[in-house]
Amino acid sequence: MENWKIYGEGIVPKGIYSGNLFYKEGVKPIIELKSWNTGKIMFYVKFEFNQVYSVRVFEEGAALNEIFEDIVKFPPDRRINVIYEVEDGDYAKEVRKIVGKKLTGARIYQYVILTENYFFEVVSDSEPMITLIEEKAEKEIRIKYQDDYRQGEVDVIFKHLEEPVYMSKSGSFYEADVELTDGVYYYKYLGEDGLELIDKKNKDIFIDESGCWSVLTIDEDGVVEKEIESSATLTEYGISHKKMEVVPDKAESKVFDVSKDKEAVCLLSFNEIKGLHVVTVAWYNPSGELYKFAENDFGSYEEADDDKVMVRFWLNLAEIDEADFGNWTVRAFLDGEMIKEDNIVIFKNDTGKIDELC
Repeated sequence: MENWKIYGEGIVPKGIYSGNLFYKEGVKPIIELKSWNTGKIMFYVKFEFNQVYSVRVFEEGAALNEIFEDIVKFPPDRRINVIYEVEDGDYAKEVRKIVGKKLTGARIYQYVILTENYFFEVVSDSEPMITLIEEKAEKEIRIKYQDDYRQGEVDVIFKHLEEPVYMSKSGSFYEADVELTDGVYYYKYLGEDGLELIDKKNKDIFIDESGCWSVLTIDEDGVVEKEIESSATLTEYGISHKKMEVVPDKAESKVFDVSKDKEAVCLLSFNEIKGLHVVTVAWYNPSGELYKFAENDFGSYEEADDDKVMVRFWLNLAEIDEADFGNWTVRAFLDGEMIKEDNIVIFKNDTGKIDELC
C-alpha cells in the first residue's frame, strides 16, 4: 500500500505555485515552481533530479477528476506541502517492471509535486536537489483598458494567478502596474458585471480549454510588440427564434414567448478575415444584471480573403425565471470591443395579445 510522506518540509516555502517541466536529452530534468501574489512573484523553487527513469504530468483539473481514481490518488489539499515522497508507490512498481533487470536490487525513489496547474510524478535514482532560485529581475508593466460599455470597475485576470489584479480608474482608462519577469503570460479583463473580455488592443490571442486569452510576452527589453495581421468585417447580424445556418434576410420579431419559443438566437457573420478572432455575446436581464455570456472563436486558415464565417449564440428560454420576464439587452463583442447592442423581449403569453410588448 502506498505511503505518502511530506518531503522537504520547511525547505519549500508554503504558497500557491504554478509549475513547469524542463526536460530534454542530455540535460537533467528540472521542475520549476513559481508562487505569485497580487501580480508579484514571491518564490522560485527548482527541483533537479540526477537520473529520471520516468516522469508523468497531469493537468490539475484532470488529476482531480474521478475518472483517474484507479490510476492516481492525490491528497486533497496541496497547500499542506508541495512535494511528497511516495513509499511503495504503484507508479514506481510499474516503472521497475518496464525497465526490468537494470533496476534489479537498485533503490528507486518516487516523488509527487503538486501545483495549481500541473501535478508531476517522478521516478528517479536519487532524491531531488531543491534550490530556492534567486529572484529574477522583474519589470513593472502597465496594463491599460478603456471601457466602452459603462463598467463601474474593471480588473485584469492572469491565467497563472488565482485572484484578479485590481485596476484603478484614471479618466476613461483603467490601469494596473504588474511586476513580471521574462516569459509569456495570458490575461483578460473582468468587468464589474462579471463579463470577461480579451484585450481589444492586443491581436495576439491564445485559446485553450479554460477559454480565450490575450497574450503578453516579456523579454529583457520589456513588452514584446508583435506585428500580427488581423482583420474581420461584420457583414450580417440578426436575432432569430431558432438556430439557423445563415442570418435571415428578413428581420425577425425580437419578442419571445416562452410558451412557444425554445430559444433566442444571436447570429453574426464575418468576412475579410485574417488572423484569429474571438466573438463574445452577453445577455442581460431586465434588471441590467449579466445573465450569461459565451465565447466563440474563428480564424482564417487559408490565403483567400473572401472567407465567410457565421457564429451563433443562444439563450435557453425554458431556463428563464418568470421574475426575469421583460426587456433584455444583448451585447456582442469582437476581440473585446463592442460591435452590437440590441434589445429583446421575453414573456409568457397567457392572453394571446402581444401588441403592448412590441
